[in-house]
Amino acid sequence: MKQSDQIEQLIGEYRSILLAKKHLTKLQRRIASTEHDLKLLERIKLKEYKEVRALETLSVTSLFQTILGNKKEQYEIEKQEYLHAVLKYKEYAKTLELMIYEKEVLEEKVAKEDKTLEILNERLLQRDVEISAKYLNFRNQLIQVNEETDATLGAQREANEANIVGVKALIRLNEMIELLQKAHDQEAWGKDFGVLTAWSKVEKYVNEAHEVSIQLKLHLLELKDEMDDVFNDSPFKVYSPIQEFMHFHDIYYDRLVSDWIIQEKIVSVLNYLKGLKDNLRLVLNTLKSLLDTHDKKLAMLRQEKADILKNNLE
Repeated sequence: MKQSDQIEQLIGEYRSILLAKKHLTKLQRRIASTEHDLKLLERIKLKEYKEVRALETLSVTSLFQTILGNKKEQYEIEKQEYLHAVLKYKEYAKTLELMIYEKEVLEEKVAKEDKTLEILNERLLQRDVEISAKYLNFRNQLIQVNEETDATLGAQREANEANIVGVKALIRLNEMIELLQKAHDQEAWGKDFGVLTAWSKVEKYVNEAHEVSIQLKLHLLELKDEMDDVFNDSPFKVYSPIQEFMHFHDIYYDRLVSDWIIQEKIVSVLNYLKGLKDNLRLVLNTLKSLLDTHDKKLAMLRQEKADILKNNLE
């Protein structure tokens, strides 16, 4: 492997470690916050905690049946608030489990920081020494181009990692939409459960969608972190879609409750997810455009380096 290729690879690895280190710090704060929120949810004022514990093993759809009760009583605000609290308890417990696993993975990656930086600095020093020895008369030009190239490679890596997380989120979101569309097609949500076959299918799809939603939530949180890094020094820093992503589960639960009580079909939640998908695509399109810009700049810098060498060695 050529020296330039080795340096590019090392820059990418080191920048990835730095991003993982930032994400780990934020993840540790989220874990602490989630643990705190779980303790608060354990002391839900609407009901005794022992009742929450009894409901932990129930599926999402069973929670709706158990808590909202019959049609005449579904409008009671206390029941809706209690349902939200129990859903959040289950969500936070599962989210905490996934975050702790992710924390262990990130810690393993961050542990390689010192060694990777040491190797990278050695390669960069070696490159500068070789430039000084071979191209003394125009070494400053080459070093400047190399530094610009290194910075662009780092920025490219940040955008690429954000794009990877965004694509993962889109895959999970598509899975949710597909599952809830199947549930919608059964037309049994929030109705009389006499048609057991239709209801069992709805229950299966909604519960599977809820499991996927927890993974999606973590991807959206990570995407927020990645976008903060990508646009840290950019005037175009505010992303309204990203801010919406932070409230994903609250809106998701609100729409499910609304569909149960009013629509009797999974309609508004599907519309919400489709709107979320449009916003996620906007973010991904922005990242694609940014990656194209970085690619063009890298090509220009490589050509500039080639021209410097050609013009001064002829």
